Amino acid sequence: MKLYKYLFLAVAAVGFFASCSEEGYWESYDTQSTPTYSFSKTSNNYSLQGGDTLPDLTVTVHRSTNVGEVSIPLSLSANSDIITVDSVVKFNDGEFYKNVTINVDESKINVGTEYKAELTFLVDSVNFFEHNFSISGNKAYTLSFKMEYVWASIGMAKYTDDFIGPLYGAPNETYEVEVYAPQGVTGLYRVMNAYGAAFPYNEDGDYDASKDYYFEIDATDPEGVYINGMYSTGLDWGDGVWSITSYAYYYMTKGYTFADVKAAGYCGTMVDKVITFPAKSLLAGLGSSLYYANQNSAFMLDLSTTSAE
Repeated sequence: MKLYKYLFLAVAAVGFFASCSEEGYWESYDTQSTPTYSFSKTSNNYSLQGGDTLPDLTVTVHRSTNVGEVSIPLSLSANSDIITVDSVVKFNDGEFYKNVTINVDESKINVGTEYKAELTFLVDSVNFFEHNFSISGNKAYTLSFKMEYVWASIGMAKYTDDFIGPLYGAPNETYEVEVYAPQGVTGLYRVMNAYGAAFPYNEDGDYDASKDYYFEIDATDPEGVYINGMYSTGLDWGDGVWSITSYAYYYMTKGYTFADVKAAGYCGTMVDKVITFPAKSLLAGLGSSLYYANQNSAFMLDLSTTSAE
């Protein structure tokens, strides 16, 4: 392990964030005399690759009695009008269960966009009040899906690190990294294993070689370039595994818009296939802390030797 790895210089931490998701379960049904209704599950989440199609999207509604014909009103809240559903679920006499079909116009799915919808019982409707219906179990069902990009290598690029090395007192190093881009999309780039074997300061055991690590740069607006997530590097010099991101992305997770962070000067630029960032507009994460990176304004991704458009 090189001397630089013992010279980590702490700078002001600026916070950290985390997210989580969970699957629910459905409760047992109330056996009281009042008819009760419940969705059979709480959620489904689908991650699709280019060319994939969604499965049949259905969710079952259960009622506590099979006596009589009844129509139960439903409410759909979705972030896109390509998702639709019937406004009622109709039970025939003798039926405990009824499937509700959620319709998606797949011809209008935008790659890279996450779609979300929530289906609930319209409990404030006249129908619910008139018949004294109630809910026992799952009150809502949520659906989310995203069509992922199909990524392919566009060649080797020159990369200058101003994330990790300088935080340990080391000079900036320029070396080659492989870059991927999504098929049919201009301005998105995935930098592969920048802090693995290619990183000049690494030795065996300094990084996780069991899988690929990458970070993505969104340069769809060449004057508003940013790293569009928090990405693990797989590198650990004894202090923990480092992650990297951009100030622009950090602020967008706090509710600011892309226009806000661009106007504030947190974004980088792409000129003649070369991506650079302003000083201290990048962040390196360690544990629960974030540290200013690109303090030398040396970060660079030179895509001129690749097939980037």
